[in-house]
Amino acid sequence: MQAEALRNLFGFYKGTKFETMLILTGVTRMRSRVAQLKLCFFNKLKTFDTLYLSGLIRQQNKILGLRTDIQKIFSEWRGCPQFSTLASHDSLNTVEYNISKFNSVVKSTFETCDTHVCLEKLRQSAHRASGGTGQAAKVLDFTFSSVRPRLSAILRATLANRREATLLRNTISGCDFLTPFNHSNKPDCRLCRGKNAEWCHLLCECPKRLSQKVTMTTNIEASLNELIRTTDSEVTKRVSHNSLALMKKLLDSGDNKNLTRYFFGICCSDRNQNQSFLLHIPVLEVVLKVTAGAIRGTQDAWLEALLKEHGIDPNQPS
Repeated sequence: MQAEALRNLFGFYKGTKFETMLILTGVTRMRSRVAQLKLCFFNKLKTFDTLYLSGLIRQQNKILGLRTDIQKIFSEWRGCPQFSTLASHDSLNTVEYNISKFNSVVKSTFETCDTHVCLEKLRQSAHRASGGTGQAAKVLDFTFSSVRPRLSAILRATLANRREATLLRNTISGCDFLTPFNHSNKPDCRLCRGKNAEWCHLLCECPKRLSQKVTMTTNIEASLNELIRTTDSEVTKRVSHNSLALMKKLLDSGDNKNLTRYFFGICCSDRNQNQSFLLHIPVLEVVLKVTAGAIRGTQDAWLEALLKEHGIDPNQPS
């Protein structure tokens, strides 16, 4: 139910990994939220000093299996390193009388643990050498340093065209129109008949769309220069200059792989000139707007080629 709600709200394809949707939207799993509430309630019961309530919580059948639930929660989460702060609270003798403080610690701990679990599953998916499909590679590049749930900068960036925003979101999530159900099963390029149509090929290398890379980099350069000219923020100016310098470096070196990552906001320069993901929203929006438009143009060309393969003239009135 939670996965279906996230798909409907954000437009993710059906094949998108549940953990991808959680990590991008900054939402924790319902099972961790329920576990958090049970543990908080269990601690609150232990703070009551009356002999009647004290006797109740020591009799499992009198509290409808709450102690059994607590034991299951600790069995499930104890393996997470971040859970060590709560390690002894399954005991009836460990009580935190400052309820507000304890509830805050429990909330923070479960959110941190849940993020850790999601990232571990994304790593398994992203690394093909470990048996993964590579589906979560772009998402992991952008979120690998996450500690707590938060709305991803990718979703905070505003794109005027809803269709382009949805296409971009699904491409980054590894569930694009090319491989909506099986990321490891890459189709041949419908435009040039090349093998394995990756986004590096489609945006930078396809002989049928060679002008696309030039168009994208030219548009990004013009938009960033305009942003530098019009903004009053020194941070925005500095990040824009760094982004322009990196794009020029990637172009001059012919590094199409990292240039493609740059187009998706996951190959940018930090203050030490090391590669990092782009979090500064004004600059990220400039890059992603150009990329989203290119993805839409690629999809249109792809569908047109597909129709022609089946003997249908896309320009013929129906």
